[in-house]
Amino acid sequence: MNDTINSQSVRTVSNSIGIKLYVIDYSAVANIDSFDEIRKILNHSIQNKLQVAVSQEFYKNYEIITLCANEEQKKIAKLTIDTITRLNDAGCLAYFSSITDCDEIVEKLHTNPQVCFVYSKASEFAESVKKFAGVCRAASAVVDDDGRLIMCQSNEQVMKFINIKANEIAFDEAHFAVSYEGKEGTALKTRDGIQITVGKKLGRGGEGTVFDCNYKTDYVVKIYHSGQLNKLRLKKMMIMEKKQVRYDGICWPEKVVYSPKGEPVGYLMKKIKGESLSNVFDTDEALLKKFPNWTKKDSVNLALDILRKIQYLHLFGILLGDVRMQNIVIDDSGNASLVDIDSCQIDDLPSPIGFSDFTPAELQGVEFKKQLRTYQNERFSCSVLLFKILFCGAHPYDQKNGADTIEEEIAMQSFPYPQDYTGDFSKLPVFGQDEMWRHSPYQIKQLFTDIFKYNKRYSLNEMIMILETYQKFLDANTLTHPSLNKISF
Repeated sequence: MNDTINSQSVRTVSNSIGIKLYVIDYSAVANIDSFDEIRKILNHSIQNKLQVAVSQEFYKNYEIITLCANEEQKKIAKLTIDTITRLNDAGCLAYFSSITDCDEIVEKLHTNPQVCFVYSKASEFAESVKKFAGVCRAASAVVDDDGRLIMCQSNEQVMKFINIKANEIAFDEAHFAVSYEGKEGTALKTRDGIQITVGKKLGRGGEGTVFDCNYKTDYVVKIYHSGQLNKLRLKKMMIMEKKQVRYDGICWPEKVVYSPKGEPVGYLMKKIKGESLSNVFDTDEALLKKFPNWTKKDSVNLALDILRKIQYLHLFGILLGDVRMQNIVIDDSGNASLVDIDSCQIDDLPSPIGFSDFTPAELQGVEFKKQLRTYQNERFSCSVLLFKILFCGAHPYDQKNGADTIEEEIAMQSFPYPQDYTGDFSKLPVFGQDEMWRHSPYQIKQLFTDIFKYNKRYSLNEMIMILETYQKFLDANTLTHPSLNKISF
């Protein structure tokens, strides 16, 4: 039986199956609509002296939410931490101080029938639970797409609920015939009746053209080209409009716009300025030409900013899918923005785009429109992105006398960088990456060696924590060892 949580069902379920420990993933809290139901569990735990566990990752996700532009989400985050403090004061808080990844939590506790995992349906935590399908004895309270918290008391119920498949709408190749042609002075409207006047053209891409508009300061409208709007893209736009994703530097489609005939033709989003990372981080020379005073710490700060934005999306079950340097723009102040977000994976709607140099071995050759990506897949893509930022555009598998294609290098895990100074540097690229690597701290070398040589997939929060340690390392050591902060050698 699946039941929406209420005060009575919390008590009933908890007592009937003997729950002693609730493990709360932040994805359950991030959904505004689920907070009241989550709070019932937390209050029930305090009243009945039950244990509630959160991980180090929980607090990292809380920090990310506090940086967003959605005031209601920030309010919920503050209320959650206040309740966690109450749990601690009541002696009900169990903190996994040494655990930074939900995989480890689920692996340790999935056999315990007195444990109840609380998480969102499309979350990274749900992905971890799936790994133990058929053998998981812990209960699950799962937040659905509408923000309801559903108690699942059997493996069958859990798997039926969280095992999401790609929506077949993505397989439909047909495109909508749209008669509207965007140009300055033409009219549009939103679903709620707001009248929009198209301004001057700002840029044209493969999918559509971006125009200035009169909606709000710093907003633009993207109008799709004829033949670019299909059922998948339209349904995704409608869902994205409802999502309360608000984070400076995430160019989220906030409102769908319609032609005077009522045809959906594009969407409103925040205006951004800048140049793609692929151009700026092409080489160390290209980077220093754009930013002459750029330091290694600037690269670390940039990488942290980008990872936090991607992790913010992950908390709402949204995967970028098409992770690459071209989809990130950097302005003259060094601030990054994620663009072309309309190609993301959301709910059961896949991201149909992907490039092989950011694609893990298990997805090479896969038809993306028929395959939902996993968080494990995205971890690899984000790791490549991180490496390219820290090493001035070099791909982790770039090497002298290597295989014919990057796909082969990825498949062979042929990572050419040695772990210590005595290793073989002969296969490294010839653009200064050898010295960049030599001047990187051990933890950074270990991170990339684990990922690209041994196929260990670090979570984004783990990467964030390592980069924060790198920040502190640079702050503590660059005065006495200035070379640590240098970009070019």
